[in-house]
Parts: sequence; C-alpha cells; structure tokens
Amino acid sequence: MYFASVAWLRGRLYLTGGNGGHDKQVLCWDPAAKPGAGWRRMADLLVVRRTHAAVVLGGALYVLGGTTSGGVGLASVERYDPDQDKWLAVAPMSTVRNNVAAAVLDGRIIAVGGEDNGSNILRSCDSYDPGTDK
Repeated sequence: MYFASVAWLRGRLYLTGGNGGHDKQVLCWDPAAKPGAGWRRMADLLVVRRTHAAVVLGGALYVLGGTTSGGVGLASVERYDPDQDKWLAVAPMSTVRNNVAAAVLDGRIIAVGGEDNGSNILRSCDSYDPGTDK
C-alpha cells in the first residue's frame, strides 16, 4: 500500500486508506498480540482516501483531507472510535487539502499546507476543535 497514513492509538498502529484497491481499508497492528497474529482489518473509512493525514486526539483517530481514487481533493474529516470500531464524519476543513500535514496542538488538530484541486500549493492552515466540532 502507498499513499496511506499511519497513527499510533492506544498502543496499536493504525494504517488508513492508500492506493492499490485499499483506499477505504483500515488495518490495525497490536504489538501485544500473539506472535503471528499480524494485521487485523477494522471498519472501513467512510470515504475513499489517499494522500491524507492521520492524527490522534482525545482517544480518537482522525483522518483528514487527501484525494479520492479519481484524484478529486477532499476537505472532509472522519473520526474513529476504537471502542465501537466505527467512523463518524465531523466538520470538514475550510478548503480541500491533499498531501496535507497535520499535528495536534493545545487540544486542536492543525492541518497545514497541502494542495487544492488545482494542484496549487496552499500556504495556510485549518484548526479543528473537537469540543465544538468546528
């Protein structure tokens, strides 16, 4: 898989989206599992994604931006609840961002740069507050 994103949540590694027919797939690897247990398939993403970002905040995994399999840029954001193995759409970013970078700062998710649908490099950022879903 390529163009996927990874994040570490509750002692497990999550691999989200990517290319090669796995655009909605989510895999989880637990280093504490029995040897040879390997990767486990989790609930699929709501939207096909590649070249997106993944971050962890407040015990949840968030994926943001990226592109569809047809190369259309995304502004959408999804939150994963590991207790329910379920994805939920949350407030989208203000603009399409593929090849985006993201980090957590002061309880917010900050999406930085990336490209819009016209392959224009963005010199801006979006800030997401999970408490207000804005």
